[in-house]
Amino acid sequence: MGFAEDGYTVVKGVLADELVPIRSVIAAEVDRRTNELYAKGKITEKHENLPLSVRWAEVCKQHKQTAFGWGTDTGIFSKAVYDLCSHPGVLDVVESIIGPEILVNGDFSVRPKLPHEAYTTLPWHQDGYYYGGRDAGSKDFIVLSIWVPLVDVDERNGCLQVIPGSTNWGLINDYVKTEGGHVACAADVEARGEVVTVPMKAGDLLVFDQFTFHRTLPNQAEEIRWSIDLRFSPADQPLTWHNNADFDGICPCFIARSKKNPDRVMSWEDWNAKHDRIYGTAKEA
Repeated sequence: MGFAEDGYTVVKGVLADELVPIRSVIAAEVDRRTNELYAKGKITEKHENLPLSVRWAEVCKQHKQTAFGWGTDTGIFSKAVYDLCSHPGVLDVVESIIGPEILVNGDFSVRPKLPHEAYTTLPWHQDGYYYGGRDAGSKDFIVLSIWVPLVDVDERNGCLQVIPGSTNWGLINDYVKTEGGHVACAADVEARGEVVTVPMKAGDLLVFDQFTFHRTLPNQAEEIRWSIDLRFSPADQPLTWHNNADFDGICPCFIARSKKNPDRVMSWEDWNAKHDRIYGTAKEA
């Protein structure tokens, strides 16, 4: 079976040393958030000597955080994110599915999945449900998610599970609120298909479309399961799959590859300037 039938694929070993810069960005963001909480009197211990694998979890024990992901409106926006999105190996995978005209959607997220913490354990869902635009359910549109673990992941520390073939079910809009504050598909999706658990190494890519059902397992380990998810769509596809008519104005997008017109590929400097016009947070290279 291939991506068209399964709705997902795993590509191993695409990224390795390329993960070092994003880990540094995350460490700086953890430091910034920790210092902010300390200055506000929300915490009494900054745990400055702890490694990235545990520090944020220890901070959150003092003051519970509700942010599930850190995205474009945070300190995660950086050249490190641009370089991941523009990585030739990543773009080759994307091109093999959607073709050579590639838009990077600006709604990337770094996700700190804390140990033994229910809030970051998402139930079965399709990303298309969250997109919510008028064309979110159209099979003429495709939005790819690429989930990249920044640490090795398995059943113990919260890897993902998918249901192969669920891409062919169309968008299901029957969702209910959960006790954990999320929404979950009310349909018994496990009765309709086989559940596949996806252990991965840091730097592997899990690629899936907006119709593929997936979920996270709980993190039963003692360290944070860090990951980043990136999103791509065909460069000339309208953004009407998203419910915000000004999606590009809140999550600045950029063209990362174009065989038809290479001149429209956006540099880091131009993406940074575009982001700065929205958020006023220009970053140094």
